[in-house]
Amino acid sequence: MPKKMFKFYTNKAEEFDNLFNMIIDKHDASNTINRAAQYGIPANIISDKTGKKLQAFLYSQYKLFARELKQSVKFHKSFMSKNGTQIRNILEKIFEHDIPTYNVRLDSQITGMSDWYTNKICINAFSYLQRFKAKHMLLSLIWETALSLTFIDIRKKYPQKQISDKKVWAISELTAMAIWKSEFSEYDWNGVNVGYSELLPYQDKISKLYQSRKNFTEFLDSAVKLFENIKIK
Repeated sequence: MPKKMFKFYTNKAEEFDNLFNMIIDKHDASNTINRAAQYGIPANIISDKTGKKLQAFLYSQYKLFARELKQSVKFHKSFMSKNGTQIRNILEKIFEHDIPTYNVRLDSQITGMSDWYTNKICINAFSYLQRFKAKHMLLSLIWETALSLTFIDIRKKYPQKQISDKKVWAISELTAMAIWKSEFSEYDWNGVNVGYSELLPYQDKISKLYQSRKNFTEFLDSAVKLFENIKIK
């Protein structure tokens, strides 16, 4: 039996930990000003720095949407049972190495996030219900997986003293966008961009580097060289 590309699950405690770290403790690689608003969390919730209000709010969402969260897990498992092998083949061709099975947490509030050091990512459980349905879900899934893989591959070769986490984050986000646009164009639609204003000036440059690459290692070397003299705001 072929190895699964993704394993889906829900975990409210894990999502709370991530929300607390980003919103209360302000541990966030990006410059997103208001994560609470982005994730649909009322402003009065984050005034409590202990996180008790945030936890109560999140857990109430899990209780309210318990049935829908179970349905989301079921949908994602079904979708990837039909499409997982194709996606794995595409990604392994791009990255030129085996790809581990990713554990994908389906979240109530967070829209998408990757663990830069392990095979864990999360996407929003309800993306597949939006206008473009499966396209939204697949975009988040591919994006976060590609971001994680890019960060890991850069760090295998380039230590932090040579290129900062901030710049590796930038390259990884831009690479995820380039991969989506180039390799999953059948699912693409107008209006998708890297999503961070500070990275938009480099979107076309990274896309051109990706499209003209000899191999993925050569692309990463070129991207790192490009960002050596760029200051990310």
